[in-house]
This record gives sequence, structure tokens and C-alpha cells, in this order.
Amino acid sequence: MSELKNVMAAVNDINQSHGVTQKGGKKYTEVSKRVEAFRTHFGLKYGITTNIIVDDGIRVLIKAQVYDLANTAIPVGEGYAEELRGEGHFAKGDKRNVNTGAAIENCETSAIGRALASLGLHGGQYASVDEINKVHRNNQIIDEKKEKDPPEDPPKDQNKEEAETDPNKIAEWEKIAFGYMKNIDQLPNQGVCLAWFERNKTVLKNLKIAVPRLYHEVEAHYTNKQNEIKNNN
Repeated sequence: MSELKNVMAAVNDINQSHGVTQKGGKKYTEVSKRVEAFRTHFGLKYGITTNIIVDDGIRVLIKAQVYDLANTAIPVGEGYAEELRGEGHFAKGDKRNVNTGAAIENCETSAIGRALASLGLHGGQYASVDEINKVHRNNQIIDEKKEKDPPEDPPKDQNKEEAETDPNKIAEWEKIAFGYMKNIDQLPNQGVCLAWFERNKTVLKNLKIAVPRLYHEVEAHYTNKQNEIKNNN
């Protein structure tokens, strides 16, 4: 524990001397600086691994984990990051956007930063302003993708009694509910959680009317995910 406190103090010092000033005056310590401090104090006692969870040509989702190499069964730190290919501060596809040619590399760096932040090695803020702004950009491109390639429509008949007794309609709703719970499992942070709910609230409302038990399962799954994210922060 004392070792970790020393690294936290070092990262905070780096934040004061080399932190990037953000909107509002707060500073953000770059991931490279935090990794340097991490390695300087811990050497090869701990390892950092990254795994690509999603890479479908549009969206990249990466999980980073920090392990004590003496006991690799349970990670001591974990973080997720998400990027959309071609997106950034400039127009989609602009070569100046790092995600145009290096979405995986950029996403991996962010995931490592969040894994270190889960250990207290954030040096200012848990998420950078760029990560927060990125939620809005990601939501826009995801919505555009949904318009071009919409998901399977929910059952059209919203009559509660018929929907609850017709096996075919129940099966359709079960498929939708199961897909939603799989989506929830991959939500990396509170901002994306809220954005996901906003995008799907109409279908969720219809699900609640049609098959209440399925709605409550999805609702409980969503609540548990939010609590998990809060406890990990």
C-alpha cells in the first residue's frame, strides 16, 4: 500500500508540473507520464495487458487490466475505452483525426489510462475532457449507423394482453431483451450508459408495456452495471 501511495504522490507531482490544462482550469496527466511513473516505482512487479473487445470496422472497444505478476488470477486495476474510426475534433475521415489511421492505438492508450486511474493514478481527473466530449461524438456516429443499418424492429402490436400471451411475440421480445443485456455488459462508463438509455428508451417503454418481466430483467441488469461502474471509480 505504501508503494502505491508513493506512485500516487509522484503522479500528482507530475500533474502539477506537466499536466495538460483543460476547460475549467483542471489539469490532466497524460497516460505516457503515468506509465513512466508506474514503471519507475514498480519496475516489472506489475504488468499491463490490453484486449480488443470489439473491432467491427466502425467501433473499437478495448479493455486494459493491471496485474500483480506474483498473482495473476485477479487484476488489481481495470479500465475500458471506446473509439469510433475516423471520428475526432475534425470532420469524419479527416487525416488530422487520430482515429482515422490509429483508432486501436488511441483506444488502447485511453484504456490503459483508465486502468491506471482505477488504482488512483489519475493525477487530477479520472477522465479527460476529450474523453467526456467523445461521448457526444460517439453518440452521433452511432445514431447515424443505426439509421443506415437499423436493428430488428420490435413487435409492432403493442397490445399488452396479446403480446404477453402470443409465444411468437414473446420470443421476439426475449431476443431484444437478451441483446440489450449483452450491450449493457459492454458499457464502459456512466456517460455511455446514459447515452445508451436515451437511444433505446422508446423500445424499453414498449417492452415494459408488452412483457413487464423482461423489462424488469433489463432494468435490473442496467442498474447493476451502473453500480458496478460507480464502485470501480
